Amino acid sequence: MAGDRKLIQRMIGTLVVLLSVACGPIFRSTPPSAAWQSTVDELNALQSDLEIPEHFEDENAARTGEEFDINEYFAILDRLSMEPGYELDYVYCYDGMGGYPRLYARPEEQPRYVTCAEYEEGQSYLEYIRIDDTEEGFFQFVVMHVVGRQFYLYWHANYDDDVIICNREALEKMLERIEQPKDRFSAAQRRAALAIDPAPVVEMGDEVVTVKIVVFSQWAGFERGTFEIGRDFPHEILESEYETLVEHDSGIMF
Repeated sequence: MAGDRKLIQRMIGTLVVLLSVACGPIFRSTPPSAAWQSTVDELNALQSDLEIPEHFEDENAARTGEEFDINEYFAILDRLSMEPGYELDYVYCYDGMGGYPRLYARPEEQPRYVTCAEYEEGQSYLEYIRIDDTEEGFFQFVVMHVVGRQFYLYWHANYDDDVIICNREALEKMLERIEQPKDRFSAAQRRAALAIDPAPVVEMGDEVVTVKIVVFSQWAGFERGTFEIGRDFPHEILESEYETLVEHDSGIMF
């Protein structure tokens, strides 16, 4: 059934692209949001199953090559692919206050950086990722940008906790999670949250694609993120902003 859904989505995406070419920019909401929520859930499940390797709990921790292979993402984010000749990779940065992966793209023939200290930050890895020019593809690109680095997070790095919410069911599940203790989220806040339409929206323009998603963070609450992305490769996030929809106070301090 999942394979049939993916095939139908691809067919719809191809038809939409053809109509866009013939008729110019089109503004519309996405295909059924349940399928896109499934993509987000699969990625979250993959990340949450990962335990931080013990050797990463040292300053300037070195990779052994046996850690999580981030290219597994592309089995889930299947509308994205790396520019031929490049691989997606990461170093692990740990400084005693927290630990997190730093993503980068490297030529296939270039050995990976072993430590965070070796890595020299350059062009964004996102600019080496190709999108198949469909709504779902640009949505997945934003998913990669927002939650792609959310694995092996330690201590203060857990402030990076944005959760993408695509449909009503996911919204209600999130409300169940955050309503304890009850004094952290009022009845008025709950009503305001339930009034949110969480379905992602994509606007395919000739040169710029706009993607809007709803995210939840313990520290900021429910927000709507808007991202303007260059439609042609290399893809670049030209503008991004977050609008607070419903605030939330976790009461937690790391």
